[in-house]
Amino acid sequence: VYHTPTTFLAQAVCYFIAAVLCIPIHFEVILSQKEGKALPLKVVLNYFKSNLEGSQIFITSIIIMATGFSYTTVLPVLTNHIFPGQSQVFGIAMTFCAIGGIVATIVLPSILKHLSTVKMYYLSSILFGIALLGIIIH
Repeated sequence: VYHTPTTFLAQAVCYFIAAVLCIPIHFEVILSQKEGKALPLKVVLNYFKSNLEGSQIFITSIIIMATGFSYTTVLPVLTNHIFPGQSQVFGIAMTFCAIGGIVATIVLPSILKHLSTVKMYYLSSILFGIALLGIIIH
């Protein structure tokens, strides 16, 4: 039913477009503003108005998620392609994804002491895109 290489290629293209939209992001230190009591939505909108970088990251994340580019949507297709009819492999793969998330949560603060957040954002984005292309070529 699924043509896996085409699916991954389409998602890689969507991911590339989202990554290109992130390129003009520049981070500057902005002093925090004192907000009075306001509705949470109004606070968020004011934040996005005063911090263009934050709104660009949010929009990029929305684009990536809206195009189905999430490992939780890609993983079932990938495991079915590589291990057809073996649903237990999907469970194992999800377990390893969870373990990877826990390890990243523990290790990331140490890495961010040596790399800036911006460099880490772009590095992880590039590595993820390369991994996608590796799946297509495979």
